[in-house]
Amino acid sequence: MKKKLIVVFLLFEFAICYCQESICDKLFQPEAINCTAILNPINCGYKIYTTFDDTLNFKFIWIFGKDSITSSQTRIDSVLLPNALRIESKKYCCFAGIGVNFFGTLDYSIEYPEENCKNNKLKFIGFDTNEFQLLLFKDRAMKDGLVKMKSNVEAVDMENNRFYYYKLASRKSFCSITDSIFINGLYKEMKFINAEIITNGCKENAASILLDSTSIEGGTPPYYYYWSNNSIQASLMNIDIGNYSLEIRDENDCSLECSFKVTPETQLVQLKKIEHFSRTQNQGGKIELFCKSLNGESPVIDWLPPVGSSNHSFSIKNLKPGEYCAFVSYEKNKCSFEVCYTILDD
Repeated sequence: MKKKLIVVFLLFEFAICYCQESICDKLFQPEAINCTAILNPINCGYKIYTTFDDTLNFKFIWIFGKDSITSSQTRIDSVLLPNALRIESKKYCCFAGIGVNFFGTLDYSIEYPEENCKNNKLKFIGFDTNEFQLLLFKDRAMKDGLVKMKSNVEAVDMENNRFYYYKLASRKSFCSITDSIFINGLYKEMKFINAEIITNGCKENAASILLDSTSIEGGTPPYYYYWSNNSIQASLMNIDIGNYSLEIRDENDCSLECSFKVTPETQLVQLKKIEHFSRTQNQGGKIELFCKSLNGESPVIDWLPPVGSSNHSFSIKNLKPGEYCAFVSYEKNKCSFEVCYTILDD
């Protein structure tokens, strides 16, 4: 059988071993080796095990600093947590050592829901709620400030930049363990406040959407901007009329989406007054516009549906419920657009 000379450095030791390649190759696949430790309620120690379960070909050496435990089993009981695991072939001189990333008695994660990063959740895993009781406190003395948890495994709306203290106690003995968790970087909800939209009539590439330091509230600066036209600047300059969408992401990757409609009427036409139809007062609706001049030219108005003698007027009245659209035209400036309003029925 073909053998291969390999040189292995492990835990500051040097070894030259002849090794059967097919057997030893199994050891150099870190994703195949998992180590876990859970609290043992009987002796307040740990039940430790690895998912690398080839006990026929390998033995397991659990390393505790200068001491070690050699076992032919994938599970051991120990008062202490090991800091490394060494796996050796029983027949060939090949071995692998891995740092053990134990989560000890308890593991936890902080979850951030996608929608505006609301309702941050501290979630505990790695223990059996039938075996243990978990208590979470805001104070080190663990006398006051108990944080209520759902199903004993999660707490929501955790506060930012503070310590929480937990106690994990066995339901079958007096064994318990305490520790602390520092919650850092929980998101504050981002809110979009405002933006200034500037147009210059119907001229091409003459509009702007301006954002500044007052446009966004909350989140964790700095903010990153991703516009639908591929710009990554906070503001858009020299753009054409049209629809634009913006995704804002903060330092913690929390996102906020906004949309903008840039039209000539943004500045040229304003709704001055609207009155809805009233059956109780037998009164028709009314729409009144304020239209600015463009380079000295006043616009021509055409209403649809037609409203009789007022069809070219900025103000129309005695309207029945329905939608009314004004076609606004600055003929000399070759600028035209449509604005629509709805008269409601009380």
